[in-house]
Formats: sequence, C-alpha cells, structure tokens
Amino acid sequence: MVKFNELMVTPYDKGIYLDIEVLNMPYFTNVYIDEILIDTQDKFSVNGVSNTPVYRSKPIDGNEKTLKLFIDEKEILTDMKNKIFFVYVKTKGIMSSDTPCGLDKRYTLGACADLINIHRKNILGMKNIKDTCTVPRDFINYLLLYKAFQMSFKSREYDIAIEYWKELVGEFNNETKKCPCNEGIIA
Repeated sequence: MVKFNELMVTPYDKGIYLDIEVLNMPYFTNVYIDEILIDTQDKFSVNGVSNTPVYRSKPIDGNEKTLKLFIDEKEILTDMKNKIFFVYVKTKGIMSSDTPCGLDKRYTLGACADLINIHRKNILGMKNIKDTCTVPRDFINYLLLYKAFQMSFKSREYDIAIEYWKELVGEFNNETKKCPCNEGIIA
C-alpha cells in the first residue's frame, strides 16, 4: 500500500533517509501515512515490528500521502554501524472494500543497510590483490558471501540475508604481502 521511492542509510551525515508515498490507486483514496517504526537485524521477525523498535516516529498529523524524512542517528536507539534497518510504514484511514488481498496490510516493510564498511573491505581486498598479484581465497569467499547477501536482501528473504550479514560484518584476512614480481622495482 506504500511505495518506497528511496530508502537508504547515509553514512556521512549519519542517519536514514526515506521518501515514501501511498500508492496512487482507487483503493487507497482515504488512506494516509500514520507512523514510521524501525527495527534492526537483532529484532527482526517475519511476524512484523517488534515491541521495542529502535525508532518510532510521532504520529503523522493530517492526511499525508507522501513523506520525505531524514532520521538522524541521535533519534535511533542503537549504534548505526554495521546494521540492517527494517522500516515499517503504518497507515491510517479506510481502504476500499474491494482492496485486493495482499494490498490490504496496515504495515509496509522496506529495508536498508549500512554498507560503508562492507565496501571498505572490498576496497582493501582489491588492494591486497594488487599488492600480492594473487586473488586470496578468503577474498573470493567474501565476494561470494556479499553476492549471496545481495540476492537474498533484494528478494526480501530477510532471515537468510541476516545470516549472511552476520558473516559479512566479521573480519577477513587483509594482510598485505608484497608481490615477488614487484620486488626490486623502483617506483
């Protein structure tokens, strides 16, 4: 019932940005955005939002069909580093009686993740390849794990994505060894 136009963790100004709107369909003429709730991978359940979300907005006044919001990290009740955030948009109002099954839920779920450290690890892995002239096995495994995370995340298989995520945010061996073919070369 709600469309996420944009949903992302912003690592440099530390927060979550979302741009949402109630779907422009005749079933939702009298449906409006009511509240935003956020859980992390530690509290996520396929049954819905937890009893103790890390963020709960004030009820949205009026009859808002669209909302652009930046949630500063100070408003979120957890450290944002290495987290997946599950954003629930609660709606209010009366939907049409002929609303199709599946579109009649009061909560719409979107997800975003703090990928900055994952990307930094990828960059370090690429540097290691350059320095050693080989592709380390742990880096290949890491890239495959990242791809598996992406696929499960995009297909909304969040339980599986969380398991991959826990492995991704762990460490892999970034020791850099000099490539023997570069020895003796003066730059």
